[in-house]
Amino acid sequence: MQNRQTVSNLIKESDIQSWMPGDVITISAGTGAGKSHFIKNGLYDYCKKNNFKILFLIHRTDCVNQFMTELKDDNKTDIIDIKTYRSLTNI
Repeated sequence: MQNRQTVSNLIKESDIQSWMPGDVITISAGTGAGKSHFIKNGLYDYCKKNNFKILFLIHRTDCVNQFMTELKDDNKTDIIDIKTYRSLTNI
């Protein structure tokens, strides 16, 4: 049996601490790797504690809507803003 790694296992608080304001952090991993879980839990907690904000960009509107519902249910819209890539462009 293969030991599957998740984003939360791979990115530690010490990694987050090394990120500088204005850095663009891209997390690219397959479906089920825990990207959303990491942002909604580990990264959220760190940012809440340190008064930072998260801009979470997703490629599809239906995914944005689903994740926004989860954020509202968990009262985490104070730190996480979620948008599609397309909403940031003039396309």
